[in-house]
Amino acid sequence: FLLGIRACRFVWELLARDGVDDHVNSLEGWHPIESVARSFYDLNIHECSENKQFVLLRDINELLEIVGGPILNLEVEAEKTEQYIQKLRKKLQPKKRESSFMMKGSPIYNLRMCLQAETEEHFPLCLTPPKP
Repeated sequence: FLLGIRACRFVWELLARDGVDDHVNSLEGWHPIESVARSFYDLNIHECSENKQFVLLRDINELLEIVGGPILNLEVEAEKTEQYIQKLRKKLQPKKRESSFMMKGSPIYNLRMCLQAETEEHFPLCLTPPKP
């Protein structure tokens, strides 16, 4: 859930950056990209590709609707989920000599490993470059 929201937020922020539209329009717009992505989709070439997510570029306006929806509608839920995960992470800190926290394969150990993995999933940030 959170990974999906983060991905949507990143794409939304990236495409909404100042200068992106001007740059894309200076290079014939989105049409060439949409055309290739649409061909991959129409011919089902994307089905067995590790890059199948690129068919989402077959219609940029549709992509913006897809990624904009979760951001606009689920932002509050995403923040609440992040807070809950932080609380859960604190509660699941191993205590001295408590074997269920340390025993591989135990439900608590597995949950701790999932929470640890979640901390390592990051998307790039869209930053404004410094002015020269």
